[in-house]
Amino acid sequence: MKLIPDRHGYESAFDALAMQVQEDLNVISVGDDGSNWLSAIHVCSPSTWRPEEKVGKDFIGIHSPVPTSEAMLRASKGIVNAMVHKGPYVRFNWGLTTRPEPNHHPDEPRGKPVKTIAQGTETYMWVERQIVWGRPAVNAALFTIRILFTPLRELRADAARRAQFLASLASMAPEVREYKGLDDCYDEVVAFMQA
Repeated sequence: MKLIPDRHGYESAFDALAMQVQEDLNVISVGDDGSNWLSAIHVCSPSTWRPEEKVGKDFIGIHSPVPTSEAMLRASKGIVNAMVHKGPYVRFNWGLTTRPEPNHHPDEPRGKPVKTIAQGTETYMWVERQIVWGRPAVNAALFTIRILFTPLRELRADAARRAQFLASLASMAPEVREYKGLDDCYDEVVAFMQA
């Protein structure tokens, strides 16, 4: 279905609402039979994922590509129920980039590889701040995402943040390193943070 812009240039009321806030908006709906799906999406700043591939999918379909997520996927029914009927919830996801621009759609150029950190390329940690707001009256949840960037050199300069980041790196399973694009540069990133 093609949406026709209104006289203000918005394609729908949801588009008009989403254009008024900095966060990207996603709506998870739950049917009377307990099924769930991503029913609405307005994403301007995807961080290495394709929004067009997620709309209409259920919680498991959205998150199944994430490595080491088996326990979360097994608990998906309870998680979705909590998203709708409890909360709000705040969580964070992160990665590294050499391009401090919000749009990191996989089909867009993504800057220089992170492994060039050793040659002095400015590298940034991007963080997704995700907030889930339950809307039990309509059997749905609003999921917002906002992208923030911090130069890696700033993290290194702060002893507490540096220690936290190094602990996070040390705890990563190899498949998570690969998923985050760190498999080729992991040792260089650790060395940079320890310098």
